[in-house]
Amino acid sequence: MRVYRREDFIKLPAGTFYCEIDDNDGMLSICKKGETFDQTDDWFYTDLGDIEAKSSEHRFDYLIDSEENGTSYGLNKTQGSDGLFGKKSRYLVYEKKDLLELKKHIENSLFMEE
Repeated sequence: MRVYRREDFIKLPAGTFYCEIDDNDGMLSICKKGETFDQTDDWFYTDLGDIEAKSSEHRFDYLIDSEENGTSYGLNKTQGSDGLFGKKSRYLVYEKKDLLELKKHIENSLFMEE
């Protein structure tokens, strides 16, 4: 894994997996980078640590429903844009060897009994 500053991170290709580094909270969710907008230094991303929801209001309702009733919701597939423009932002980027290791963990989990 490798840490990138924002000015270098935005040059990485769509499909890059990463976690934003937050100085107060540590690593945030695993995200998949989408296309970069050259004119604004912004990009699309998919937050893979979230559920699919119609809106942030629905998301909180779904989380409560899941906790209270055991309802299952699918993995987030919606793209958002970063839009924060924090010049000091840093990102922990998964390299190929890290993705292969993550794939092993996922494959092992698929074979676990429910």
